[in-house]
Amino acid sequence: MMQQILSFIPLFVTFFWFLLLLLDNKKNISKKLLTVFFGLCSILYFSHFAFFNHQYELYKILDNIWVFISLSVYPIYYYYIRLLTQDSEIKWKWLWLISPALIVSITSLVIYSLMNNDEVNMFVKGILFDEGLTKPYPKLIKIQTLRNLIFKIIFSIELILTVFFSLKLLIEYNKKVNEFYSNTGGKDLTQFKWVMFGLLITAIVSLISNIIGKSYFITNPLLLFIPSLTHSTVLYFIGYVGYRQNFTVADLERDIQEHTTKNDVTQNETCLITNKNNNEKQIKQLLNLFEEKQIFKNPDLRITDVALLMGSNRTYMSNMLNMNMNTSFNELVNSYRVEYAVKLLRSTESENMPMADIAIEAGFPSLSTFYRIFKNKTGISPGEYRTQVAK
Repeated sequence: MMQQILSFIPLFVTFFWFLLLLLDNKKNISKKLLTVFFGLCSILYFSHFAFFNHQYELYKILDNIWVFISLSVYPIYYYYIRLLTQDSEIKWKWLWLISPALIVSITSLVIYSLMNNDEVNMFVKGILFDEGLTKPYPKLIKIQTLRNLIFKIIFSIELILTVFFSLKLLIEYNKKVNEFYSNTGGKDLTQFKWVMFGLLITAIVSLISNIIGKSYFITNPLLLFIPSLTHSTVLYFIGYVGYRQNFTVADLERDIQEHTTKNDVTQNETCLITNKNNNEKQIKQLLNLFEEKQIFKNPDLRITDVALLMGSNRTYMSNMLNMNMNTSFNELVNSYRVEYAVKLLRSTESENMPMADIAIEAGFPSLSTFYRIFKNKTGISPGEYRTQVAK
């Protein structure tokens, strides 16, 4: 009974998110791929359920499917991250990512087709379920057993590469968002870094499970709790974060294009060279806009708005902030917002001012954003800061 429950939990989680995403009428291209991901995961964990509940005849059919999906889900999730961070539409050339899955599963299917019924039974029950098989093994069973080894090697490599390259894409994307928006709420993908951390944990658990072999958990059912709980938790988090993420690189590119068209000043090369040779003047002008004009109070402030006020352009502004001021646009704006909020919290004139009003006055788009950024920069919440000042 315990084995049935533990093997069913990941199936329930993946099917839950598959249905929820499938019924989402407003899903973008990245969510559509995430729907495919959870659909495949549902089939994958159904095969796990069949395996751990000794459904021999069913598992004979599912084994090749399990191999294909197991070697496909991580490459598909990596491409889902690409659709969030880099590709605004699906590029079919990336189908090569699932070529290892196709090659291994088709090879396995061919070997199965060459086996007679006795050999299939011997392989499934003797090797996969580890119910004992007298050596020497028949030739085809040896070849199919080699498939298991190749599977484990490819699976391990895919896990490592997926986490590494996904993190790289997320870092690059978040940098672009921080360079363009003063308010990154709902736009950056910081939460996906935690997803990658979760994938690392499941990677370790999966690698250990693959090395030990699934059959080990049949004879030690209580230990099935570890991979079941780990996979279920991470898969739920993947679904939760993915379902809530509506902003993608396509929206970022559309925003940049729209505001560049409306707000950026067209300049010739002479003007750009002049700007580059007068960085100090440009920085003073920038600081004046923040300190005297207090443009940071605009909750929707974008770098293109600042570029327009300075008679510059987005690219130059971004480079100046990064190279000369060692900061991003988002960091600069929020530093001024927190500084202004601190001034209000310390002022006797605004000692009874509600926190929501302070957030709005300082330029924060929401109270939750105000609390998060204020605590990130000062180490304490606005309420705690006000209490300390009062003392």
